Amino acid sequence: MSRIAHLLQQVSERLSENPLLSRLLGGASIALATQVGGHVLKLLSFVCLARWTTNEEDVGIYASAWSMILILSTVSAVGLKTTTLRFLPQYLEQQDWPLMRGFLRRGYLYMTVAGLMLAITGSLVLPWLDRIPQFELSPETVKAYLIAVWIVPFWSLCEVRSSIIRSTENILQAFGPLNLLQPLVLIVGSGILVLLMNHLDANQILFVLAVSVGLILLIQEYSIRTLFPAEIRNVTPEYDVTDWWKVGVPLFWISLFIIIIGNADVVLLNMLGQDQESSLGIAVGATELNKETESGIYAAATRTARLSAFLLITVNAIVAPLISQAYARREQETLSRICRYAITLAFWPSFVLALILVLFGGPILELFRPGFSAGYWPMVIIAVGQLINALTGPVGLLLSLCGHQRASLRVYGGTTVLFLVLNMLLIPQAGMYGAALANGITIVITNLWLAGLVYREMKIIPLPHLRFSLKKPV
Repeated sequence: MSRIAHLLQQVSERLSENPLLSRLLGGASIALATQVGGHVLKLLSFVCLARWTTNEEDVGIYASAWSMILILSTVSAVGLKTTTLRFLPQYLEQQDWPLMRGFLRRGYLYMTVAGLMLAITGSLVLPWLDRIPQFELSPETVKAYLIAVWIVPFWSLCEVRSSIIRSTENILQAFGPLNLLQPLVLIVGSGILVLLMNHLDANQILFVLAVSVGLILLIQEYSIRTLFPAEIRNVTPEYDVTDWWKVGVPLFWISLFIIIIGNADVVLLNMLGQDQESSLGIAVGATELNKETESGIYAAATRTARLSAFLLITVNAIVAPLISQAYARREQETLSRICRYAITLAFWPSFVLALILVLFGGPILELFRPGFSAGYWPMVIIAVGQLINALTGPVGLLLSLCGHQRASLRVYGGTTVLFLVLNMLLIPQAGMYGAALANGITIVITNLWLAGLVYREMKIIPLPHLRFSLKKPV
């Protein structure tokens, strides 16, 4: 007991000597709880939905509709999810309330217009989309997509408000509703529908999702009103539109490219997948699986594989305001230490999780629904790519928040084109195996390219500490 007490005392002393790491770990404890809890709940909700849906095709239809919501909500957010983290921490530190109010008012206006335009356009285009021979969308898929496009504006608002709350470094209030409440409502609401109706399809799941979005917006409204100073609502807004657009447009494209790389493969698999055995001779369940079912299996595989990178997502959420503030103060050494600590905190646990998936991935996938272990190898391919993502750390965030957003824009633009081309070439031939290869190749190329840019532009080496230390840096 005395040795444990001595160790705890040493840790406390080291953290008091190293305020940056103390701040990182302090935020990490809260963010890790919400992110781990959220990821577990999201996986659990998908497991429940996969098991409860009456037809297994509805799993793939819902998964592709949800991926479409994520992609289109990024378009609707017009770059505000990242631009908010670039400007609001500075305005808060400088107490520049007029510019803050102007930024929020103009941002909400742009987002509302973009969201409504997307919803209306989607409602007009989607009923005609199934007439394109390459797509061959089922009527059930079209109905689900029509519901999804009207969820887009509201989910976009949820994500932007989460970034607004993150700028105050209140991690729990920023991530709690999106990560914890949303999957809980999905589980409870879908369970009630199954009990009452003994039936669950993709459209009913999307209805429950819409209810969860409404609850999140109410909670976020309360958080924003209590976290931000009251004088913001009383000052005359000021607008620095030129600077906002100069920073925001590249960040918008970067956010869009990232979300496309993370989600478009599920949508494309549902649209371009084939119901027969691939010409490459890879067994994808030829006679047993149609493309909707295969999309559901692939969605389960990707969600499971991304367990190995959730820590990086957590750490990125914590360090984003710290990077913005350190850049504003021109503290190069602080930026370098933030990067190294962030990678160290993310990589080693992610490595262990990836190893677990390689060893026990098949039984884990069977938890979703019998037969889902067919997605084992796609899961392994994506998990390896996500491990490289964790190894390079917050390189994209560093470039975006430190004035190099145009350089990272070229990277994301090029790799997104590569990603889409690979998917369109490989999915018709190899189904979910082709989608996984496109995903893994793109993630590796993107992160290595970004890491090279970070070293060239900022002279920061994005690698983890081989031995994590709490010692005060010299």
